[in-house]
Amino acid sequence: MEQCGLVEARCGQGGGQGRFQPYDAPGSLLEGNLLLVIGVWGGALLSLLFALVMGTMTLRMRGIFFALATVAMSLALVQLSRHYVDLTGGADGLALRFFGDSLWALQSRTPTPFLYGALAVVILYYALTRLILRSRFGLEMMAVRDDEVAAAAAGVAVFRTKLLGFVVSAIMTSMAGGLYMQYYMAIDPEAAFGLSQAIQLQLPALLGGIGTAWGPIIGGAIMVFLSEVTNWGAAKVAIEGVDILVYGIMLLVVVLRAPKGIVGLLSRQFSGRTR
Repeated sequence: MEQCGLVEARCGQGGGQGRFQPYDAPGSLLEGNLLLVIGVWGGALLSLLFALVMGTMTLRMRGIFFALATVAMSLALVQLSRHYVDLTGGADGLALRFFGDSLWALQSRTPTPFLYGALAVVILYYALTRLILRSRFGLEMMAVRDDEVAAAAAGVAVFRTKLLGFVVSAIMTSMAGGLYMQYYMAIDPEAAFGLSQAIQLQLPALLGGIGTAWGPIIGGAIMVFLSEVTNWGAAKVAIEGVDILVYGIMLLVVVLRAPKGIVGLLSRQFSGRTR
């Protein structure tokens, strides 16, 4: 959605719907495989429907009003998921049943398969992002991002473009959320819909570069590195929340010095040298 010029706190919502899967019921490995398919694709479908409804209500807003609307929706989903205990497990969340090492059930006793799985998802999403950016739809999103009035005058259906981008973003986040839950084997309302989770999902794109295929990858790599270093340092000095402070400082520096992110900054410097 950043490609359309809208920064949202809804990513945790799409991912949360992909993560809350019916997995705590006992059963065989075959049942686990079926539950995985139903959970992941069912979560993607639920995210699609939710994005359509929410997008219809909020995408006519602009700037800070749109961001506040998605924040309010995120907070509401946290409270709803805590209230409907039978469906979501309440504040304690849900735990997955371990069926054993299985590629089809996406379960393993070691993290190595998840490393390769996450790498495959990154490559797939990178290719998909490049394809979208080079398509007519991608050009329409960039036009809407730069100037909605000019885009509408040129014949671009502004609201439809925003809504389609909103839906695509929700589905992609939901599918990644399914892999997230398979790795951690548990989920709770804050991890699924919490505001902090949504912010962490947005930071890589903001840090690396909005509207670029490499931006979220570079931003994510930097965030993971900083998170590990700050967590190690926080453990040494017994201070919590250092990673959040570092994220905030990093984001502030990027906004002030490189509004288009690291990729945009590097592209500008490289193009300046070639002139």
